[in-house]
Amino acid sequence: MMPILHAIGVVVVAGLGIATWRIRCEGFGCVGVGLAWVAWSCVFALWLAVGLLALRSTKGRPGMLRIGRYSIAAQLAVGLVALGYWAIRNTA
Repeated sequence: MMPILHAIGVVVVAGLGIATWRIRCEGFGCVGVGLAWVAWSCVFALWLAVGLLALRSTKGRPGMLRIGRYSIAAQLAVGLVALGYWAIRNTA
């Protein structure tokens, strides 16, 4: 059951990332946007830890193991997209 909850949480984390992506600067150095990304990164890291714990608890259940692996892979893909966005935006 935990890998399914993690998969649902990955969708939520991705949605929060998209919402953070759409925040515009408020005019005094984009402090709010930076704080939003830091908060998102913390949520991302905590949720990844939950996913790894969920994956560890699926011994003997191949269906749940597959769901857990896919949801962790999806979360890492979301993280790589966010990291790539940050890298491109901050090097230009």
